Amino acid sequence: MTQDLREQAMFQVQMLGEEIQPDWIGLTDEEIDQAWRSVDYTVPYAQFRIDVARAIEAKLKHKNS
Repeated sequence: MTQDLREQAMFQVQMLGEEIQPDWIGLTDEEIDQAWRSVDYTVPYAQFRIDVARAIEAKLKHKNS
């Protein structure tokens, strides 16, 4: 295989990989509410905000993996 053909093949593989990106799956209102309610609300507010973000992040990772 010549260098030119090899470069063309690599380009096509890269383009194919970019085109096959799966659609992002978001959370429903119910799932957001579940994440919100799963967090300990008795912790200081600064920690509560982080915990809510982490709970939502975990749900999104689960749905999109």
